Amino acid sequence: MNLYALSTNGRMFYFAGDIPVSFLSEVDKIAKGIYLDTTECDYQTYCNHFIMAVKEKLQIELCQKNIEYVFRK
Repeated sequence: MNLYALSTNGRMFYFAGDIPVSFLSEVDKIAKGIYLDTTECDYQTYCNHFIMAVKEKLQIELCQKNIEYVFRK
C-alpha cells in the first residue's frame, strides 16, 4: 500500500492505496476533472467524489488518510 497526496487550492489531502504507475496520469486527470467551487468549498465532498471516480473509472480503491501529527526537528 502506498500513500498519495492530492493538492488543491493550497490544501493537501492524503490517500492510501495501490495505483499502478501506468494509471497515474489517469488519476491525475480524474482529480483535475472534478469541479471545485472555490467560493463555497466543501473539501470532504471533493475528496469523496475523487475516491468514487477513481473506483468507478479505474477499479482502484483509495482510502482517505488524515495526518495525525507532524514531528519537527
